[in-house]
Amino acid sequence: MTHVRFASQLVSQTLFMKTKSFISRFLWLTACCAFSSTLTAASGPDTSDAAEIKATIAKREKQALETFKTHDKKLYAELCLPDFYEITSEGTINTLQDELKELDDYVLGDYRMEDVVVTVLSRTTALIRYKIHAQYTFKGKPLPVESILATAVWVKEGNEWKAATYQEVKVQ
Repeated sequence: MTHVRFASQLVSQTLFMKTKSFISRFLWLTACCAFSSTLTAASGPDTSDAAEIKATIAKREKQALETFKTHDKKLYAELCLPDFYEITSEGTINTLQDELKELDDYVLGDYRMEDVVVTVLSRTTALIRYKIHAQYTFKGKPLPVESILATAVWVKEGNEWKAATYQEVKVQ
């Protein structure tokens, strides 16, 4: 969006300097302001929509984590886009099918999400980031509890918010 505004401003300044009359300048500036306002209104939700989107994304992210506790593959698949992928803290990339297979081996125990921030990018795209401290077991063996920074991108498809990608980074 900032690129569009910058381009619009650059064109405005160039044409503004070339137009001679006050009325031409006034009409040109009015048109540019209207165009800019239209782009801004079309791209982002209003404040009440943003608050609702943020609450929905936080709830959906928690639902995704809960599926690892319950091993609900059907729900996990429903929460994700078909081309969902995860970038793990070890640097591997897992597809949705990989994630569904991991539900057999990983068990999520107690966890807590801290410093949860949802950024609404548009009416159909949101980013969530948070710190997570989680107890996992892998094939019955406990894994060390590590502090992880997690991010996920959620996309609205129809009336449903679906996870597009998830990434973890270990906190030093």
